[in-house]
Amino acid sequence: MSKDTLAIALASPHNTRLYEQRIANKPTAILAFFKQLRRLVPDFTPATALVCMAHTGLYNPPLIEAVQALALPAWVEHATQLNACAGLRRGKTDAIAARRIAAYAARFVDRVPL
Repeated sequence: MSKDTLAIALASPHNTRLYEQRIANKPTAILAFFKQLRRLVPDFTPATALVCMAHTGLYNPPLIEAVQALALPAWVEHATQLNACAGLRRGKTDAIAARRIAAYAARFVDRVPL
């Protein structure tokens, strides 16, 4: 996640990689992405979706705004926790970091704050 772009990685509850894409980090682009997901990924259902993201401060608001507009559950996890769990290390690219965050969410879904 950066000021301009957002790397997205979708994983199943069993951590099977479903889809990856890089989009603009703007609410309109994020909303459009989620609307097209049902067509792109047959296994995707908003009812069972969980959006997990690292807390980056300035770059989270567009994604949070879009997730709230779609009424999707969101989990904003501190980067230190992401790095500490299971030897998770920050990726050298946003795409690698997105895959690792998706794997973290699949593995630790029972830790989602309610």
